[in-house]
Amino acid sequence: MKIIRRLKIAFLLIVFILIGASAYGQSYYQMQENGPPLEILTQEVFEARFGDNTNIPRTEREIVTLAEKLYPSLAYKAALPDEITQDIPEELTEEFTDGCSEENVGLLFAALQNPEISNYTRRIVSEIIDKAIPPLPKTKISATGLFKIWYTTNNADSKHNVTDAQINTLATLLDSYWNIYTKNFKYPKHKLVNGKKRIDVKVYYIDAYTLGVTSSFWDHIELNSASCVRDACKRRTTSAHELFHRVQYAYGYISGTANMSWIVEGTASWSQKFTNQTIRDYMARMHTGLSNTGKGLFTRSYDACHFWVYLQEQSSASAIKQVWAKYQVNGKKAKEAVGSVTTTRLGLNFDKYSAKWSRANYMKDLKNAASGGYNYHENAVSVTNCGVKYGPLRKVPVVASTINPDSSFTQTGSVSPYGARYHVFTLGKTLKNLSVNFKGTGSFELSFIGIKNNEWKNITNKTLTAFNYNKTLAAGQWDKLAVMVMGTTKGGTYSLKVGGCIAGTWKDSWYTWVLTEEGSKIKGKVYGTCGGTRNVSGTFTNNKITLNAPYTGTSCCAFTYNGTVSGCNKISGTWKQTGGATSCNYTGTFTMTKQSSSNSTISSPEINSDGEGPSCCPDMCN
Repeated sequence: MKIIRRLKIAFLLIVFILIGASAYGQSYYQMQENGPPLEILTQEVFEARFGDNTNIPRTEREIVTLAEKLYPSLAYKAALPDEITQDIPEELTEEFTDGCSEENVGLLFAALQNPEISNYTRRIVSEIIDKAIPPLPKTKISATGLFKIWYTTNNADSKHNVTDAQINTLATLLDSYWNIYTKNFKYPKHKLVNGKKRIDVKVYYIDAYTLGVTSSFWDHIELNSASCVRDACKRRTTSAHELFHRVQYAYGYISGTANMSWIVEGTASWSQKFTNQTIRDYMARMHTGLSNTGKGLFTRSYDACHFWVYLQEQSSASAIKQVWAKYQVNGKKAKEAVGSVTTTRLGLNFDKYSAKWSRANYMKDLKNAASGGYNYHENAVSVTNCGVKYGPLRKVPVVASTINPDSSFTQTGSVSPYGARYHVFTLGKTLKNLSVNFKGTGSFELSFIGIKNNEWKNITNKTLTAFNYNKTLAAGQWDKLAVMVMGTTKGGTYSLKVGGCIAGTWKDSWYTWVLTEEGSKIKGKVYGTCGGTRNVSGTFTNNKITLNAPYTGTSCCAFTYNGTVSGCNKISGTWKQTGGATSCNYTGTFTMTKQSSSNSTISSPEINSDGEGPSCCPDMCN
C-alpha cells in the first residue's frame, strides 16, 4: 500500500492537471495530493492582484530558494538537536513568540500563480514541501466533524511526535474557536467533504521558529508539534491565531496581497486576546510595537496588535468584525475600511483615530489616562501566565530635554506614515512662558500635552505643517510638556524650536544684548561703547520685535530697534535714534544673531565694535 501511495504522489507531482478554463483562461496545477489545485492566473490578472507586492519572487531560482527556506527537509530537521525549539536567542524570543509564516507562504504560492513560472518549478516546490512533512499515519476527527487532525506519535525523529491526549485537547479547542468565530464573524474558509464542512490540520515539526501556518491557497492548517501542540499555552493561542486567518480568507483576503500584514497578522494576534485573554501572550506583540513607535503602521505585522486592541477597548470586538466586513465590499481597501468604522463608531476618521491611538501609547502611563480614553486594560495589571509575566505595558521611547526660562534649542526628526515620535520636556520651576515652534515637510498630526504630577492637564491637537505653540504658565503650573509628532499619509521631516525664542544672548555690529521673555514682553540689558550698560524693554509678537534702549542721562542717544525674527536665531530690521543729545536723528539697518541661551545676569560681555551702515552707531554721542 505504501508503494502504491508513493507512486500516486509521484504521478501527481510530475503531471499537472488541467481542470478546465475559467472566463479568464486560467489553468490549474495540482501541487499536493488531496489539496486544492493551484490556479495559474493570466498575466493581466496576476499583475492586477499581486503586481504591487515587490516581495513576491519573480524568478525560478528565487522561488525555489524561498521554498527551501520555508520547508527544511526531514533529513535536515532530523539532524537538529531535540531541544532546538528552545534554542532561540533571548533577544529574539519575543519576536518569535507567535511565529506564523502566513505571509511568507503567501508570497511563495502567489509566485507560483505567475503564468511566467514553469511547471517544472512548481513540481520542484511540490517535492520540497513533500520532503519537509513526515508521514502522519494517525488521524483524529473533532467532535463536530469540522476538523480532521493528522499526526504521529512514533516517528524516528521525536520532534514530530505528540500524544493522543494532546491531539484530543487540540480538537476540542478548534471546535470551540470555530463556534466563537462563526458566532462573531464568518465561517472560516474550509472545504466540503461529502457535503460537510472540513478543515484538515497537519501536526509536525515545521522548524525552530514557526508555531503554525495556513494560507488562502490551502484547505488546511499546519501546527508545530514541538513548540505548539506539546505546549499547553501555545496550543491554545496558536490554533486560535491560525484559524482566524481562515476567517480573514472568508472576507476575501488572499495571501500574498501587498501591504496587508498590519491588518492580517495584527488582527490574528488580537484574536488571541479575543479567545484567550487570560493567557496574554498577545501582549508580547504589543510590547514590540510600543518599543518602535516611529515605525509606520502599514509596515507593521504582529507588532500592530496594539492598534487593534485599542480599537476594541475604545469600541468593542465587533468593530474588528465590521472592519473586515467593510474590507470585503469596498474593493479590498483596508485603511478605508478602518476609517469607515472609526468614523461611525468613534466620530474619528482614520487619521484622527490613529493620532488618538498614538497619544494613548504615551499617555497610558499617566495616572489619569482613563480620562479621555487613553488607557489600555493591559496596562493596569501584572499577571504571570504560562511561566511568563505580562504587564504593565512597555513605555514608548521618548526624546527628553529640559526647558528653563532662558532655554532655546532645536530638535529635529522624521516620522513614517502613521508612526509617531515623542518629545518630553521637563519644565524649569520658574518657567512662565512656554514656546514651541513646529515646522515640517510632509503631513502630520500634532499633540501638545501639559502634565503635572504624572497627570495630563491640557491637550492641544493640530493638523498642520507649521505651528507656534505658546503658553503662559504660573510658575510650577506644569512640570512636563509632551509633544507628539505623528505622520499621516506622507509623514516627513520636522524641526522643533523649543523654549523662549528671544531669550538668550544676541550680537549685532555694535552691541551685545542679553534678553529674557515673559509672554510678549521682553526685558534685558544691552552692553555698548557710549551709554554703557542699559536696561532694555520691548515686545515680541508674530515674529515682529521692538527693542527700546532709553536715554541714560549721558550725552548719548536713546534708540529703538524694529525687526523681524527668523528662526529664533536671526533678527533683521531698522534702528532709529529717539532722544538724548541734541542731534539724535540718525537711522540705519541692523542684523543680529543669537549666540547662546544664557542667563540674564551676564556681566562684562565681549563688545563687538565693528562699524556698519552710517559712520555712527545707534547710541552715537553728538
